[in-house]
Amino acid sequence: MLIAIAGSGSAGLCCAHTLIDSGVPADQVTLIDARAEVGSPSHKPGLLNHSELWQLQLQSWGLTEQTYPHPTPSDAIGLRREWLEKSLAIGAAERGVHLFVKTRIISSESLDSRCRLICSDVGGLEGGVWDGDLVVNALGRPPAALGKDVDHTVLASLSDNNLISIEELENPIELSWSGIITSKRWDVALDAHSFRRGDGTWETWYQDSQSVLDQESALEEFSGSFSEFKSACVDASLTRGVALAQAALERL
Repeated sequence: MLIAIAGSGSAGLCCAHTLIDSGVPADQVTLIDARAEVGSPSHKPGLLNHSELWQLQLQSWGLTEQTYPHPTPSDAIGLRREWLEKSLAIGAAERGVHLFVKTRIISSESLDSRCRLICSDVGGLEGGVWDGDLVVNALGRPPAALGKDVDHTVLASLSDNNLISIEELENPIELSWSGIITSKRWDVALDAHSFRRGDGTWETWYQDSQSVLDQESALEEFSGSFSEFKSACVDASLTRGVALAQAALERL
């Protein structure tokens, strides 16, 4: 069975590795992402809250020291999320997964028992067409850098037999968040979230309405949309990836 995973963020990459670990041949799995580069631009925090649950698994999937993990006093791990995703993508490719970036899904359709994705063809996907059996929706909310005209319903035309998608039980209000990387820790507001990474820098996230940092001192800045900080941490994406993989396995 040929499986396409739409989105190669943390959830999509976790889904791909979980499928392979469960016996799905790697060459039957295809990852598709509209971004020019896996992991960039980053738009969610690089904090892994439950390292004891995930660290060994991530290492088996390709986690490297280039991710700069750093344990926090609460046993969480601060890391460079963009490099986490890059290392997991390299690990997936080394296992035999097909990975296409710069490949935006334009439309989708179900064809009898099979399905088709029509994509932009600049990323190497032959003819811009993927034909297979099952599409896993790991898209989530795209980075703002992809533009506000991203079609969130591009997979809606697929039949239930051809699509794996996990809907939220609720529709939480999405808030605008800003992230900033600095060379030293700043005194921040109580409702901001700050943690150290293994490269010696500090990553801090706060809601856009707050003015908590001197942005002239920023080494790097991010922006994202999510309901609360915890829901955007690495754990939440990995948990979603496992759930998507399990749902896909039930269809095999």
